[in-house]
Amino acid sequence: MEKTSIKPKGKFRNRLLVFVLVEFISLLLPAFSKTLSHSQLKQLKVVPDSKIFFTAQENGYTLKIPTFSPSQVQTDLPELPPGVQLVSSKREEYLDSDGNRGTAVHLWFTFRDTGPVRMPPLIAIIGYRTYYLAFESVEVYENPAVIAPVMDVNFEGSLLNSRSVNGVKEVTVNQGDELIISVSLKYFVQILKFSWTLPKNSIFKELERYDITRGGTTGSEFSAQLYPVARFSWKILESGTYTCPDFAIIATAYNGSKKQVALPQCRIIVKPSANYSKKNVYDSFELEKADEVFKSAFEGANNDSIEEEEILIRPEDCKKLAELRSKERMSLPFSAASRERRQIEYKLYGNEGGDEPGVLLFIAGLAACFVLLVLFIVSVFIWHGKKVQIFFVLLFVVLVLTIKSGAALLPEWGVFAGGNVSPVPEAVTSSSHNASSCKRVKILEKAGDYYYIDSEEINGWVLKDLVFEIN
Repeated sequence: MEKTSIKPKGKFRNRLLVFVLVEFISLLLPAFSKTLSHSQLKQLKVVPDSKIFFTAQENGYTLKIPTFSPSQVQTDLPELPPGVQLVSSKREEYLDSDGNRGTAVHLWFTFRDTGPVRMPPLIAIIGYRTYYLAFESVEVYENPAVIAPVMDVNFEGSLLNSRSVNGVKEVTVNQGDELIISVSLKYFVQILKFSWTLPKNSIFKELERYDITRGGTTGSEFSAQLYPVARFSWKILESGTYTCPDFAIIATAYNGSKKQVALPQCRIIVKPSANYSKKNVYDSFELEKADEVFKSAFEGANNDSIEEEEILIRPEDCKKLAELRSKERMSLPFSAASRERRQIEYKLYGNEGGDEPGVLLFIAGLAACFVLLVLFIVSVFIWHGKKVQIFFVLLFVVLVLTIKSGAALLPEWGVFAGGNVSPVPEAVTSSSHNASSCKRVKILEKAGDYYYIDSEEINGWVLKDLVFEIN
């Protein structure tokens, strides 16, 4: 019995000795195994395959490890940030410029959100050692296939305050102080059209327009660069809160589509000023205008070209056009009033000013809608079948055309006799600028003896006696 008890003790002792020996060797092995030098460790970084990443597509990183074969390298990632997803990974052997072998680890991700990417360190087991390797920083942009051009507006000048509130640029100025506005654009290939509208209660002028607005292109490669478009001077004459001036830009996007660029959200707070005087502001503006006219007089002295003689347009002609347009509204299409109006407009400025919406057509449309509605109801209860569909389609089409015709009758229109157009409803000085006459304009607002008019060519306050209303 004593001999049999000795054998198990010997076996246990032998096994314990083997286990301790294996663990000891495994602990010593990394110390004697091949390792990366200090300079090689400093160069270990997970590098993006391109400078810019995009949403809705795969974006790659690469880690290059010299001297080690793919079988000696393993990688792992901790939990990724929200919106980031690992698509695939691959290890492969590579040769550097000196012919030395190594391992390249490729990782592909997709990103849901735009902005700077903050990735957790990559866990890399190289040989028998574990390393935590940083990802190089990179910016993610909206995919060029869907991204639209973006306008940026920057304010300079006599600012009392400038800040951003929930993504809205907000500046504060004193009444009558000058604001310098710089308009820029990014994420586009070409600007097709650029224009602006004179803000109300303001002195507003264009200081500079850059070459990119004259048909130049930024190239087909994606770029986040802001391209300057134009600079403006803006003096707001009335206290209150204003939005960004109406800058209209049509540009080509990277996917080839034409886009009307949205205005950025801006808020301009104008505070009353005790030192403010409208007359002083206008007088300084008129001096600037006079200086420009003086310069242009000498610049034009060497111009030998002969200008065509302009036809003199009288207020009586504008009044006549307004009367003919009023008759045209109450007539059927291609009436005698319409033909006479076209002849006068063509004689005065070489083209026609567009037809007037007809009151009779609108009434006829209402009557047709009523008749079709009755027929549609009858067809539902009596005829059924295809007649119901036919009357429904006819009713829908006529109703849409009638609503469109009625909407065209709602705005107030008039014929502007020409003259001074002012940014405010006051005759402080001569005015901001002069406008041509006999143009059809929309009357947006009335204030005493002044009308605020708007058209493709002009907008601003004018004396109501200079506007012949179309009734």
